[in-house]
Amino acid sequence: MASWLGLPKPGMAGRTKRLCLAASQNHPTAALKLGEAYRHGLGSVEPDFIEAYKWYTMAAALGDRAAPNAMESLSAMLTSEQIAEAERLAREWRPGDCEGVVATEG
Repeated sequence: MASWLGLPKPGMAGRTKRLCLAASQNHPTAALKLGEAYRHGLGSVEPDFIEAYKWYTMAAALGDRAAPNAMESLSAMLTSEQIAEAERLAREWRPGDCEGVVATEG
């Protein structure tokens, strides 16, 4: 069975929620990994470049060194309006929003 982050893909929904909760506790790597999940559509997460850029923005703000490069490479696929939307979503995000992460997964 294929895996991501060491877990089978069918368990991705729970993994995504755990990453979101870790990011809400200021863990930059968790935010970066959420960005990767949304960028590549890993597990049950549908690809969403705006959501990915949001998580990369949050990872960068938390000090993740890989996040700025991820943001730069993804920005080539987004309009300036989409980047502005992702940045707005990052500013407005609150830890309670982790419930929404699970609700959007199939």
